Amino acid sequence: MEKNDWRNWAADYLTFSRRERWAVMALALVLVVLLILPRFIPETASRVVEEDSLAMAVIKLWQRDSPAYRRQYNNDTGKWTRNRPATFTASQKLFYFDPNTASPSEWMQLGVREKTTLTISRFLEKGGRFRKADDLDNIYGLPAALADKLKPYVRIRELTDHNPPGNKKSWPDKPRVKAKVNINTADSAVLVALPGIGPKLASRIIGYRNKLGGFYRVGQLLEVYGIRDTLLNTLLPYLEPDPGMPLQVDINTVDREELSKHPYFRGPMANAVISYRDAHGAYQSIGDLMKIHLADTDWLRKVEPYCKFR
Repeated sequence: MEKNDWRNWAADYLTFSRRERWAVMALALVLVVLLILPRFIPETASRVVEEDSLAMAVIKLWQRDSPAYRRQYNNDTGKWTRNRPATFTASQKLFYFDPNTASPSEWMQLGVREKTTLTISRFLEKGGRFRKADDLDNIYGLPAALADKLKPYVRIRELTDHNPPGNKKSWPDKPRVKAKVNINTADSAVLVALPGIGPKLASRIIGYRNKLGGFYRVGQLLEVYGIRDTLLNTLLPYLEPDPGMPLQVDINTVDREELSKHPYFRGPMANAVISYRDAHGAYQSIGDLMKIHLADTDWLRKVEPYCKFR
């Protein structure tokens, strides 16, 4: 490249025309105005509240996933629960109270959330009762730390017909259970006589019992929709397990459609059981079911009383 050519090339790319110089000056002027103008405009917009900021939202999400909030598996109930730390308000007051007769406003004064208070009210209205301070641990949504703080203040009076639990509404008297109820032979009328059991829940218990082939332990009632730990604890003094074996399924002869109706073999589990049997022959013992890729020890313990092998 010759010397003059280099200068011409530099002049083309490093110099501005008259119109371009005016454009650059106008752009610079606009930038200067934008930098100076905010100093002369009064601030009218509200400041961002720290609690509503994106940073605080991220912190709250992190706290929610912290160990104090993580879900925990309860081996006794077979359910997952979320352990939330207790939140105490400045207006919280601690006083002696009877959980069977305390009003919703009294629960809220003790630091219980309104949503949890409604849960307690529904439990009492259905005939549920608190029999000891430790029953507070069974309240769904009540933080464990708050329950421990309230237990020393629990004073449960003897419940009579003149001192019913819950609110002051008058409810129709239910027939009293005079003897323990066999959960596999009780009909709808007997179940409705139990505290906390209404006609709909009794119907669901019987329907699930028929599909299952009978209960072999009382704790299986938690598998029925509508029965929680608090209600089960209320029912325990009135129930007895059936000493006989539940209705068993012959794993080596049952077909796929019939097996899938059983609550413990629903969905892909029935297909897996039948497919393995077709491929490897008859099952010899309950241990052979562990060879199915979907099986685990918890499932095996549940289904063992319902299986028979010829």
